[in-house]
Amino acid sequence: MKTDELAKRLNISSSVIRQWTISEFREYLSPTAQGTGKTRYFSPTDARIVTLIAGLKEQSLSTLEIHVALKQAQGAQWETLPPLPSLIAPADKNAMPREVAETKIEDIRSRYVAEVVRLETRIKTLEDDLATARNTNGATTLQLADLRQELGNAQGKLSAIEGQSKQSLQLVRLLLIGAGALILLMGVLVFILALR
Repeated sequence: MKTDELAKRLNISSSVIRQWTISEFREYLSPTAQGTGKTRYFSPTDARIVTLIAGLKEQSLSTLEIHVALKQAQGAQWETLPPLPSLIAPADKNAMPREVAETKIEDIRSRYVAEVVRLETRIKTLEDDLATARNTNGATTLQLADLRQELGNAQGKLSAIEGQSKQSLQLVRLLLIGAGALILLMGVLVFILALR
């Protein structure tokens, strides 16, 4: 692996890696990583050594403390070295600062929380309306049953009245027939009396 690729993976400058390989930490690296010529080549172990150095520098350890850590790793046959990170994509030039992103995220979260509260309130209102409608529906159902009962009673009374009306009508007809017969009979009597 070349210096530029390693620098990209570790997100540090190539010149820093060159300085480490020329002087500060040269003794821990292979000759190809030390860069006796113009080009440096880092073996997988060299790359992991530089990864360890970069991690310790990031933790603000002194050069002496880093040498101690490197000697310990070397004593363990480099088995304790951290893995080489994967290639990091270059930073997006349009990316916003972390604080701005966190503020925007918080604003969005606040809006969603407010929307959830609004929807929960609306659901509660609708549930209350539904309960009221069910109660009203129950009362309306009872009123409807009462009205049906009253209608049945009224229909029964109407049928009775119609029955009585039919009987009364028949009686009136019979009375009219009887009155007609009586008038006829009286007419006959008057005729008979007139003949005498």
